[in-house]
Amino acid sequence: MRSIGWKDFAEFVGIIAIVASLLFVGLQLQQDRQLARAELGSDANEFMGTVDLAMSDPEVGRVWAKMLDSPQDLSLAEMVQVDGILRSVYVMMLRECYLVAMEVFSECQSLSGVVAKNYFSNKYAQTWWRHSNKPSDYNFDDVINEIITSLDASGNISFHERVKSDL
Repeated sequence: MRSIGWKDFAEFVGIIAIVASLLFVGLQLQQDRQLARAELGSDANEFMGTVDLAMSDPEVGRVWAKMLDSPQDLSLAEMVQVDGILRSVYVMMLRECYLVAMEVFSECQSLSGVVAKNYFSNKYAQTWWRHSNKPSDYNFDDVINEIITSLDASGNISFHERVKSDL
C-alpha cells in the first residue's frame, strides 16, 4: 500500500515540475519578446538619428538648404543626394508603421507625421513624393501617403524663418 502512495506522490511532483517548467518557459518567452520589441524601437530611433546626423555634414546641409530655397536650381547630382535622403526617410516611415503592426510602437500616424513634417514639408519633397509614390505591396503606403500629402509644402522654410526671426 505504501508504494502506491509514493507512486502517486511522485506523479504529483512530476506534474507540478512540468507545470512549473511550462510557466518558466512562458515567462522567458514573454521577456524575450519584450526585449526584442525594445531593441526594434531603439533601432528605429538610432536610424532616424543617423539620418539627422548626416544632415549636419556641410555638403549635405548645403544641398538640403538649396533644395529648400531654390529646388529648381538643383543639379542632377544634388537631386540624387536629396532623393537618397527622402527614400531613406520613407523606408524608415514604412518600418515604423510595420513596428506598430508588430506592437512595438502604438501609433503609426503620429510617429510618421513628425518625421514627414521634418523632411517632406517642402516643395521639392512634395513633388518627389507625387512622382515616386506608386501603388506597392506595402500595407502602409496609404497611411504614409495621407500624411505626406496633407503637409504644407512651405513648412520647412516657414520653420527656419520663424527660428531666424526670433534670434
